[in-house]
Amino acid sequence: MGGSRPRYGYPEPVNKHQEGVAPVADIDKARETFDRFDANGDGVITADEYSAAMKAMGDHFVTPAIADAIIAAKDLNGDKLLSFDEFWADLNK
Repeated sequence: MGGSRPRYGYPEPVNKHQEGVAPVADIDKARETFDRFDANGDGVITADEYSAAMKAMGDHFVTPAIADAIIAAKDLNGDKLLSFDEFWADLNK
């Protein structure tokens, strides 16, 4: 059983660093990043938290209006908050 021949009906695993295959986001690193933005630890990122985190990282151009637009673009359920699931889904687009 070698090569790319399926075993037990399943294809061989694909190396995520293989040419032409986009790497999948690392969930542990994603969680660390999410937690840096979620200042109060309530499990969601508000536009204010997003803006503050960006400023803390040196990006002073993320105004409240821009933060609102960024959150809205990633917010799948329309609650004006970014959950980890929404954050993760955006990373894996």
